[in-house]
Amino acid sequence: MYEDMSMEELEKLLTRKERLFVEEDDRDGNGTQAAIRAGYSPGKKKYRKRLRLRRKVFSLLKLKRPYPTVPSCIRSFD
Repeated sequence: MYEDMSMEELEKLLTRKERLFVEEDDRDGNGTQAAIRAGYSPGKKKYRKRLRLRRKVFSLLKLKRPYPTVPSCIRSFD
């Protein structure tokens, strides 16, 4: 579903924090720091890992860079 969408369509589906996370993650590939810079709580590591596993977030990361540091076999936490 999300894999067939354009970058603009995906960005409309994401929350503000999720969009910031994608932008920050694209900078250096560090999901933990990207989540903190996007405004997520530094103490919630489990949630930050799940952010990358959300299909819509993963799909946008995949569009922004061809080989995102996300497992290719993912589950949706949406």
